[in-house]
Amino acid sequence: MTYPNFSINTDALARAGYGPRWENQLRGILAVLFMAVLPLASATKVQDMPLKDMVQGATQIAVATSDSVYGRTADGSILLKGQFRTGPGLGNVLVSKMRIVRVLRGNALRKGEVRDVEFWPGWHMDTDLAAKSDHYPVILMLKESEGSLVPVFPPEPWIDSRLEKDVLGLLKVKK
Repeated sequence: MTYPNFSINTDALARAGYGPRWENQLRGILAVLFMAVLPLASATKVQDMPLKDMVQGATQIAVATSDSVYGRTADGSILLKGQFRTGPGLGNVLVSKMRIVRVLRGNALRKGEVRDVEFWPGWHMDTDLAAKSDHYPVILMLKESEGSLVPVFPPEPWIDSRLEKDVLGLLKVKK
């Protein structure tokens, strides 16, 4: 493993009264910080799932729009307004109230029904960013798990509705 090459102005350190020992300590501290942050940076890295696999894994597929977004804290409290952040280790979840516009597969979803669908808690999100998706049509792909419906591919609980033709094509192939 290679470590980053930190550029330290040794002349400035020497003028300030710090010698080579301080320079080595500073390099060590920076290297440790880099190593500590590296796993956090890769913690939310998720491999993509092909659309074909998402469609095959979904027992329920529907076109839906987000009516609103709210937050649920780690202790279960609901926040309807205000800043709310999610991400690894925070324990908070953003939830979108999804209104079903049209059902493409399955019988657990009904047109006009509103379902709560959680955003993946691994994304760094906030309510302002999530609210930008309100009323924008998406394709919701869910599967049954332990008596409830969960996203087929949690990091992306829905996909852009412009892919509806592709999804319909894959559904026809399966029939």
